[in-house]
Amino acid sequence: MRIDTWNAPDDLRYDRALLADLTSLRFLDEHQSAIVLGPVGVGKTHLATALGHMAIRRRHTVSFARADKLFTRLRAARLDNTVDAEIRRLSAIDVLIIDDFALRPLDATETSDFYEIVVQRHHTMTTIVTSNREVDLLGRSARGGRGSARSGARARSRDTHREQLADVGRCWRQ
Repeated sequence: MRIDTWNAPDDLRYDRALLADLTSLRFLDEHQSAIVLGPVGVGKTHLATALGHMAIRRRHTVSFARADKLFTRLRAARLDNTVDAEIRRLSAIDVLIIDDFALRPLDATETSDFYEIVVQRHHTMTTIVTSNREVDLLGRSARGGRGSARSGARARSRDTHREQLADVGRCWRQ
């Protein structure tokens, strides 16, 4: 995917300056994260993968995973006692892209795993998350099911502390 192949619908509103800032990959050099939000079909995944391809061209390691598949892989790693190694592997990647985060509430184990990944990567690596949820709903989804409200809130707080927040339809910076 390339950023120049993204065709934004005419009625789509977004911050073009923020998009230019994201595509500069300056946030990557500063070990910041990006959360790309917006409704279905506006190009969140396209943008995230385009940023990943740009990072690869700059010789960064990149891994892309749909959130449900990532949590399934971590659940399997937990069963064969390799979850710590898998989290260390995910923590060592320069750019981790988690697509379609919080489509459903996370259970307690998924909340804990997400928290561990965020803590391990915080201020040292870049994470790009895409979701069609609003920012306040992301925290609730991370606390969904029997998940710890405290760890879900802490994970979201750490992830949103130093980030580029791009809401496709509205964009702003924190």
